Amino acid sequence: MEIPALFQALLWWHWIVIGLVLIALEMMVPGVFLLWIGTGAVATGCIVVTLSITNWEIQCLIFVPLAFLSLLLGRKFIRKAAPAKNATLNRRLASYIGRRAEVCQAIINGKGRIRLGDTLWIVQGPDCPAGTMVTVTGIDGSELIVEPENETRPM
Repeated sequence: MEIPALFQALLWWHWIVIGLVLIALEMMVPGVFLLWIGTGAVATGCIVVTLSITNWEIQCLIFVPLAFLSLLLGRKFIRKAAPAKNATLNRRLASYIGRRAEVCQAIINGKGRIRLGDTLWIVQGPDCPAGTMVTVTGIDGSELIVEPENETRPM
């Protein structure tokens, strides 16, 4: 069986270039997979140049465990990364839970509108007239769920 010429002349800088290409590709594709394999390839290149290894089979035997180890360490690092301080960062509606607002369009048959900041929101809740103070208690799709407070605001 003939060995491809590419493998017969596999040098240390090939591993570095392959690793850097994989790391660069990581920026263009989703996930964090190619980064760790690229790191393994760069580490392989460093070991190959340090130990002057010219045999391509041994280079591949060095690369496979290094890429696997790099992947495992990377996954461990990613899992330990601190979660976002703001758990509602990409969930705008969830950030409104617990806030108070005034009903600006009466809630009739379970639907109405409130104003939070400078935005009108469609809400679900018990029927109540405009001017009633409500508290946001949950979300349902793109609508807020509200509960009225006991007192109403004079007009």
